Amino acid sequence: MRVDRPMAEQAASLGRRIAIAATLRSTLAPTQALIQDVARQAGKPVETIALFIPSAWPLIGCGDQVGYAREIADRLAEACARDRFDVIVLAQASMAIAEPLCAGLPCPVLSSPRLGVEAAARAYRAHLSDTSSSVAQSNLVES
Repeated sequence: MRVDRPMAEQAASLGRRIAIAATLRSTLAPTQALIQDVARQAGKPVETIALFIPSAWPLIGCGDQVGYAREIADRLAEACARDRFDVIVLAQASMAIAEPLCAGLPCPVLSSPRLGVEAAARAYRAHLSDTSSSVAQSNLVES
C-alpha cells in the first residue's frame, strides 16, 4: 500500500481542480501521476495544478521547521488568492507540519501521513476481522 494513495483518493473525491504543492520538484510528477491514475480508476475527470515552493526547502534543510511550515502556508495562501482549487495536496510527508497553518484556506489541504496511517489501520482491522472469522468458521467445521 502506498502511503499517499489514500490522500490521492480523497483529493479525487473532493473535486476536479487539484493543486499539488511540493518543495522539491521531483515529487510533483509522481504525485500527479498517482492522482491521475486514482481519478481515472474512479471515472472522475481531474485537472492537476503544480504549486512548486522552492523557497521552503532550504528552511527545513537548516532545521527551521516553523519557518518551513510558515513558508508553505504563506505560499499556499497566495496561490489561493490568485486561483481557485477544490483541494490542495501536500506532495511530501515533511510538508504535513504546514497543514494546521492552512486551516483558514478556502479549500481543504491534505497530507499523506495521517490519511495513510488511518487507511493502514482500517486495513489491519479488516484483516484481523477476516482472520477471526476464518478461525471461527474452521472451529465450527472441526466441531
